[in-house]
Amino acid sequence: MNNFSAPAHPQSTRTTPASTDAGMTLSDILADHAAPTGGTLQHPHSTGPLVIDSYLTSTFPWIFVNYSLPLRATSETMWERTDGDVTVILAATPYEDADATTQYHLPSGRIAREVIMYLVTSAMMSGSPTIEISRTWRGFLRDMGIPYSSANRRAVERQLRAILNMSVRVSHRTAHGSGTNLSSRACLVGSGEDLVFDRDGVLDDAYRSVVVLSQEFFDRISADASPVEGSMKILIENWREITRKYPRSPMVGDAFLWLAGRMPRLRGEGTYLPWSTLAGQFGAATAERDFRKSFRTALRTAAGEYFAPLGPKFDVHTYINEYGVAHYATGGGLHFTPISPEHQKLLGWGARRAKKTSPNSAKKHATDHQETPAPDPIT
Repeated sequence: MNNFSAPAHPQSTRTTPASTDAGMTLSDILADHAAPTGGTLQHPHSTGPLVIDSYLTSTFPWIFVNYSLPLRATSETMWERTDGDVTVILAATPYEDADATTQYHLPSGRIAREVIMYLVTSAMMSGSPTIEISRTWRGFLRDMGIPYSSANRRAVERQLRAILNMSVRVSHRTAHGSGTNLSSRACLVGSGEDLVFDRDGVLDDAYRSVVVLSQEFFDRISADASPVEGSMKILIENWREITRKYPRSPMVGDAFLWLAGRMPRLRGEGTYLPWSTLAGQFGAATAERDFRKSFRTALRTAAGEYFAPLGPKFDVHTYINEYGVAHYATGGGLHFTPISPEHQKLLGWGARRAKKTSPNSAKKHATDHQETPAPDPIT
């Protein structure tokens, strides 16, 4: 990658525009980030369990785009992500599984991201925090677009319960005179579950099963978009392409979602992001040098998928380059530049779907044909 000089004050990695965070409380930040990608969908309905692949788009919370979940199973029960002066802390809380065994772990990996996408899409479609799911695990996996196997069933159950029992705390620090102002908000993702199991520990198909998001979390994901509120829309076929090609690489999916949210909003000379900042958002409990290696690979792959409509010969270095290469051990980062208007058109939803028309497209629900207008119609 090419070499660039870093500005004196590298920008935040948060994908939604930030105006100025100086002196602002968390409430100010949330109020300052109105964008049409958040909010409840215009046509809420509830017709039983959602079959996510029958829709053109799905939704994913901005907070987990900007502050990633663990990439793989971890013994940690608290996960801290920091971007500038905003910190998000995810914490596990205990739950009892179908065998009456107490479990205590954070959600992680690709399956956790798939479950979150399904729950949030279902809630946004129905306009309600109460989500009816299939009466069987086989049906639940089918509705999420995950191939059924006993291993996948166990993974989905484990991640679903961990997600619903996870707490999310968002804190914002600002200088205030000679001291520091700290504002903080916290909530659980779920507020209840009615899962009916048979004697073998699988969902009993004689009973209706539901999960309930907490009102606080539902309000967060259905609010106008900010770095920690609202939900972004994603073309489901693009997401399926990522999960099909890279099922064991959740960082690729994270990088793809982040690019889809970040790139359309770049202006001027773009943004310079130090490796230390990127590690605070995407990194695991590894040395920064190891993070650089893994993130370079994931970003290269995700960028290839994101810019795919521009053709196989397109060079992603047109918009993404590394600076400070000479300071490999301690400095440097990545430079992202704004996409040209011509390329923006080719990367839009309409152009992406025209290049890859699904034989099932005629069956897609009409409610998703009302695409959210700019600033980011290219996810």
